[in-house]
Amino acid sequence: MTSLSLGSQLHASSVRGGMDNLGEVLDGLKSSGAKARQEALTKIREVFAQDKVVAKFHIDARGRSKPEAWLVVFQGLFSAVLSEKEAIAKKKAIATAQKRLTDAASTVRWLTERTVHHMNDKVTKALFDHLIHTMVHRGEVLTPVALDYIKALRCIISFAPHLEQMEDAIWVTIVERAFNIVLGDPVRSSFDDDTANLSPAPEADDSDLFDDDRMDVDSDGDPLHSSSRKRPRSDSGIAVRPSTHRSASHHKDRKLVSVSHEQVEFMAVLSLLLRSPGAPIISSGYPSQARAILLRLQRFLDIYPADTSLIHDYIAILSSVLPSLSLNRVFDVQNFTRSSWDDLLGLWGTKNKKIREGLVVILRVLFPFTTFERNAQNGNSTFDSAGSIARLSSLLKGEAENRWGGSGLSLDVLRLEVATSHVGGKPGGVAFVAKTFRSGWNFEEGQALAWVILELQADCVGEVFNSNSLLNLCH
Repeated sequence: MTSLSLGSQLHASSVRGGMDNLGEVLDGLKSSGAKARQEALTKIREVFAQDKVVAKFHIDARGRSKPEAWLVVFQGLFSAVLSEKEAIAKKKAIATAQKRLTDAASTVRWLTERTVHHMNDKVTKALFDHLIHTMVHRGEVLTPVALDYIKALRCIISFAPHLEQMEDAIWVTIVERAFNIVLGDPVRSSFDDDTANLSPAPEADDSDLFDDDRMDVDSDGDPLHSSSRKRPRSDSGIAVRPSTHRSASHHKDRKLVSVSHEQVEFMAVLSLLLRSPGAPIISSGYPSQARAILLRLQRFLDIYPADTSLIHDYIAILSSVLPSLSLNRVFDVQNFTRSSWDDLLGLWGTKNKKIREGLVVILRVLFPFTTFERNAQNGNSTFDSAGSIARLSSLLKGEAENRWGGSGLSLDVLRLEVATSHVGGKPGGVAFVAKTFRSGWNFEEGQALAWVILELQADCVGEVFNSNSLLNLCH
């Protein structure tokens, strides 16, 4: 469909929906005059605040759904945002222009939230491209738009059909951007840059990490990714937030780390993306991706304290991605385990039982990697396996004495039953089934946690027993 026919269709549907001057409004959004753009933004909000207009806008005269009808409206909004951004770059009434830029970005987010259920792939792709690129200016976070745009991304991703149909390249770009903001890395760093740090190497010039913030468009007005590269400049007049890299040594001062609203929102975005069943974490097209994600999840523990507001999403991410990676990226998970074990144990003292529930899942997945026979070329060979198990065992023993701990496993919720050979306590067997007892009536969430903690304690005792038996044999 040509842009002309689409525009005619939009005009017809907008008349039925109550906006009989859509063409004028779109022209206003693209106007060179700030006043005209502001009036157009106001009109957009007034009209699409009506539920009946949103419901009918993309329906043509024959009653057929045409979701691409929303694309022209969003492109008009994109034009308004970029015009306000350009006005700031020219240093014209910067304070006022920044407010106008924030208003325009807020309108993009507002309309996204109003129409997310009516979009198709073409609309979401245009939105993803605009949101991802425009929230960064000269290699830094563009504060007047960043928070609204991250929330708009989260809104789209929260709608399952859009998340399921997201292209791998877009998924990777958003995950990279989210990690960079959360960890304070250069905003345009990629997973390839991250994995390059796994082995000692001279520090590279970061001038090629930042591409031009200008967005090109094709003949239909759709945004295109820019391939040009530039070093960021600091004289634009646009309010930006520096993205300062924190090294692992920063963990000594973790209590001093403050968390921005953008980081909180991007952590939620990461949780949605990494926990998605279709997440391409292990992909032949991105061979270094799984390792880079684990490395960044490890660095998160180096930077943030246990009581950070980001920890809930962090635990949810780990408990979701580790089971798969532990089967497909054994040595990478082993390195993560030996680098992060003590920090993970340090989270056990939290008062939040939800965090401890997720942490138990994580520790159970990682426990075998504390004793897994080590390949000398894969990580730190000085890991104290026995000491790590002893620290975990000590924490679990103190669980019953901890005022914030679990209630213990009650006999009232167990059923005495001799398990058949194919389920009783064996790998791959049924959950919460032992050789002579199993879960029974009223076996609820707290009891499930107590059961898993006891299993983890049993693993610790069994490992210590096996180690002592081996020592006795050697002597």
